[in-house]
Amino acid sequence: MSSDNLFRRFWRHLRFDIPRVAAHATSRRRVGIVFLTVLFLILAFSVIYGPIALFEYKFGGGAIGLAIVVIMYVLAFGLRKGLRRCVDDA
Repeated sequence: MSSDNLFRRFWRHLRFDIPRVAAHATSRRRVGIVFLTVLFLILAFSVIYGPIALFEYKFGGGAIGLAIVVIMYVLAFGLRKGLRRCVDDA
């Protein structure tokens, strides 16, 4: 259970609770909590990274500049995760 992260729990709750929303109050509450949490994460992400994205869009080459920055972040965090797995395995 230690490898079970927050997003996996969210998806498991949704998969279990969505068909039961009409009949069970606890399912409605859990789906509401998942929905509000995802909404909060989207808002927090847009508040933090929105100005950076706007700057990149205006002064960094438009959509292509913004796409390059996003690709760099994805590659950097993917490489970081891969290197961490290699170090943990050794």
